[in-house]
Amino acid sequence: MYIKEYKQILVIELKDWITITSKKSLKELQEYMESCKDVCLIEWVLFNKYEFRKAYEQKIDWVQSYILTFTKDIQEKLKTREKEKKARIWRWFDDIQEIENYLKENNLICSD
Repeated sequence: MYIKEYKQILVIELKDWITITSKKSLKELQEYMESCKDVCLIEWVLFNKYEFRKAYEQKIDWVQSYILTFTKDIQEKLKTREKEKKARIWRWFDDIQEIENYLKENNLICSD
């Protein structure tokens, strides 16, 4: 049996449907956006502040938190795999080991 630990992250959505996640708080984002002229840099994504759509804080579990540690490319592959798995057997990734096995099987990370 696992005890899920939840972590708070900031989700920022742009008008072109790009989603940025950050460890900053909503208050920190507000202060930063107020100090920006026209262009903002958040988590290495540069965008026009008028393309900002909305931001909200969200609690994520340790599996989701682990997925966010990977590059955007691998994150997208894991999201695609999750969608396929959810459609087929109605479950997401159960634990970190399952994610690591998937990545090793598909040569996305090196085996130990």
